[in-house]
Amino acid sequence: MGDQTRPNIVLVVADDLGYGDLSSFHPASIQTPNIDSLAAQGTRFTSFYATPVCTPFRAGLLTGSHAIRIGLNGALFPGQATGLAEAEETLPELLNEAGYRTMLAGKWHLGDAPQHHPGRHGFERFFGIPYSHDMWPFHPQMCRASRQEPARLREARNRAITSGARLGPSCYSKEQLPDLPLYRDLDILEFNPDPALLTRRFLDAGLAFIAEPDPRPFFLMIALTAPHVPLAPSPAFAGRSGAGRYADTLLETDAAVGELVRTLEARGLERNTVVAFTSDNGPWLDYGGDGGSPGPFSGGKGSVLEGGIRVPLIVRWAGGRRAPSRINVPLTHLDLMPTLLELAGTRPPRQAPDGLSVAGRSIAELRAVADARPLLFFRSGGEPGDVTGRLGAIRQGRWKLHLRAQLGTLVPTGLYDLDSDPAEAKDLKFMEWAVTARLLALARSERDRLSAGLRLPAPSRPGSGHLQVQMRPDDVSRLVIDNMGAAAWAVWDVSGQVAGYGSDPAPRLAMRVLGDTAQIAKEPRIVTPRYGGDARPVRGWSTSAEGSGFEISVDAGKANGILHLWIGGEMGTGRLEARLSDGSAPLYSTVIGDSRGEYGRWVVIHFRTGSKDGAELSVRWRREDGGPVNLRAAALMRAGRP
Repeated sequence: MGDQTRPNIVLVVADDLGYGDLSSFHPASIQTPNIDSLAAQGTRFTSFYATPVCTPFRAGLLTGSHAIRIGLNGALFPGQATGLAEAEETLPELLNEAGYRTMLAGKWHLGDAPQHHPGRHGFERFFGIPYSHDMWPFHPQMCRASRQEPARLREARNRAITSGARLGPSCYSKEQLPDLPLYRDLDILEFNPDPALLTRRFLDAGLAFIAEPDPRPFFLMIALTAPHVPLAPSPAFAGRSGAGRYADTLLETDAAVGELVRTLEARGLERNTVVAFTSDNGPWLDYGGDGGSPGPFSGGKGSVLEGGIRVPLIVRWAGGRRAPSRINVPLTHLDLMPTLLELAGTRPPRQAPDGLSVAGRSIAELRAVADARPLLFFRSGGEPGDVTGRLGAIRQGRWKLHLRAQLGTLVPTGLYDLDSDPAEAKDLKFMEWAVTARLLALARSERDRLSAGLRLPAPSRPGSGHLQVQMRPDDVSRLVIDNMGAAAWAVWDVSGQVAGYGSDPAPRLAMRVLGDTAQIAKEPRIVTPRYGGDARPVRGWSTSAEGSGFEISVDAGKANGILHLWIGGEMGTGRLEARLSDGSAPLYSTVIGDSRGEYGRWVVIHFRTGSKDGAELSVRWRREDGGPVNLRAAALMRAGRP
């Protein structure tokens, strides 16, 4: 039954669900009776804001801070060095400190390195995936379909393209989107789990957590992958709606919420449990029929238009608390953390959040706050902490001003009265110039305030040391690490400048170029690899060998780590293999895969060593077509065990 003095908290987060997808918020093509029933028993927040994409939403939700403040303003891809810093105090961490048991069932998406694991941020239990379930070898935009791709996924890939997906000309490699792991706590249960079963499995894990015989109050976050593509309704719901896969997926999501609520009621927990339901961003309109509806708004996922950031929020309060059935006051996902902490009676985070608690406030009080405080909306991506470049809009009261960066400052691009023009169709920036000027000045002031209070995480620090390159004949060149600072990359450089990392042990990394002739560039080069959609200029070096390949040997030690290689030019026909000498396998795959005619890409190798010292990671690339090999940059990143 739990500690009756503090409420249990259940937070359900849908993925890419639009404002127009719930019949309780907007006339929808499909009815969602269970979610509508939850809304009827609680409060609908009809002017609630999330973020354009998923990682910033989760960062802001769990910390109460703008994601750009903590360096997480874009969607993370597998293998990226960044993630939620351990120094950040999170909602589950503070609840856990106050005596709550905590669990995340579903999608994390705040970093997949060991130091970013949910268990490092207050979740005692985790059952789920480290990032989005389309970041796997069966993505519609993979450069080459896997031979093992099941027929049902191949059909889903083709449907995603023909249903209206505006896919660009570029494609993802197997190294960018490796096999998708499913975790139970720290253990990987399997790779590439069936997406048709994810909602069911996440729900079952959450229900089992609720049923555990533990007297402590609990915080359960169920972060669904639905209705994010790839759409894969379970067999029980496939075809049930008669309106396509997206509608089938909504029906399954609605049924999961209904089962969750009924379980709480059956266990006598409903009167002492706060239940909230929301979405991380608006619908992914790029996928046409496989995407949702923004309702009366313009835009969708990825934009700061209302359709991209305004999402449903439903809260059913604990204790039969009387509350307004509808609140149309502008609030944001940053307000959830302080609200839930106040309801739980816990201390606030040491770093003052950017959000505020709405617990116990009347609509009149909330309206007064909303009329006074500015809400900031940031475009996703960009360099960490680039507040000027990413600030896309500001709202205060009824007015919303869109912005862009120009010559290092902010300029207005459109002003809209959301009370009379929620679709943002009529630009009033010149007609209402006094409002435009006031909001522009406020945006610049808020920009300066945020820029002065950044808490960017320290870069994941690679080991220091040197790289030894062995070539034929006996020409040996010693290269050293170039410290890329805030870019969080260390690359091998021929400049001869030693840049160590304090007392970190120096890894031994030896490379042998295979072939009769080889040459190495004498000057550093600027290369801009596009890895996971994030272009990072790095200073690197290049080497080429005629007609063969290279071998790299890394002293892996005991720690987990990631080896990044940037291979320029055509990789040609060949095979890249990685293995550990202690018999344990790299985290994702020992065989990285074939490659035909691709120009330049990162190869990302996650490795997890055994318990013995002296493990060695070996990477071997051989070309079969006689072409040159061009290894332009390398980075070795270490991480402790989770």
